[in-house]
Amino acid sequence: VFLRAGVYHEHVRVTRSGETGAYLTLAAYAGETATVDGQGVDMENWGGVIDLSGQSYVRVSGLRLINSGFAGVFADEGSNLVVDHCSTYNTAMSGIFLFQARDVLVESNEVVWAGSSGYQEFISIVEVDGFEVRHNRVHGFNPATGGKEGIDAKNGSSNGSIHHNRVYDLDQVGIYIDAFSKQSRNIQVYANLVYDIAGDDGIALAAEAGGGLENIWVYNNLSVNNGVGLSVSNCCSDLAATHLMTDVYILNNTFFGNGGGIHIANPDVTNLVVRNNIVSQNQGYQILAESWVAPAAFSVDHNLIDGFRDAEGEIIGEDAVTGDPLFVNPTGKN
Repeated sequence: VFLRAGVYHEHVRVTRSGETGAYLTLAAYAGETATVDGQGVDMENWGGVIDLSGQSYVRVSGLRLINSGFAGVFADEGSNLVVDHCSTYNTAMSGIFLFQARDVLVESNEVVWAGSSGYQEFISIVEVDGFEVRHNRVHGFNPATGGKEGIDAKNGSSNGSIHHNRVYDLDQVGIYIDAFSKQSRNIQVYANLVYDIAGDDGIALAAEAGGGLENIWVYNNLSVNNGVGLSVSNCCSDLAATHLMTDVYILNNTFFGNGGGIHIANPDVTNLVVRNNIVSQNQGYQILAESWVAPAAFSVDHNLIDGFRDAEGEIIGEDAVTGDPLFVNPTGKN
């Protein structure tokens, strides 16, 4: 189904599924801008301008989705869903919200001014088994209302990847992996550019409500000018007593010009490996391990350290290289 140019004030429910090799596709006509505007449309507090709930083998492509009282694209259950080349703007909750689904792809979308209600994130992957979030641009929050995290895989989401995204100009965490209350495992976060999140972490790992993270790989990312480059978080004591994480690998990333570089703060982490990262000219510290985290729980080795601050808890680790990494153009994030 191709939508011609225009502005459509609708709440669109997809009530049929495609099949393997034959996706049901809702798309903008080539070269035209089709906008679905949710202004004044009742989203029933749990839905989206485009609602794919319960369907399988459905693709939404190239649409502009604005002014939603909940989400832009939404699915409560479903499988083999694709959201690509869409743009969302001014959504009270997520621009793209996929819940309890399987095998989803979120690709080459632009999500702006999401989460103005204070709930959910710009792109929310919630209790999803099998996901890929790639080549998206996530940025821009409403200064009057604030915003939320950029890309969040949470509450049991497993077997997925978040890669080659550009996340910037937010007031909360750029890329967030949060088990919340359910076990989350087998997630890769790589080749993302996260920058200009002045008040929060570029990348954060958490198990806020007592769920566990297992087999999490964060590699080849660039985190610049954020509050902290990457946090292994101890959030949140009011939700759970422990925040279990195991087999967490922080490899080959670059953290430059943040308020802090890498912050190891979770006392419940085991087998955390921080290796081969460039940690350069972060203001407060380069790599810091809090005193309540047992030294046996983590290994830090073979990192390049530029600008050791000698802050309390700051470490260099084993076999470090110290000195200027000789970036091509650091102010240009190159």
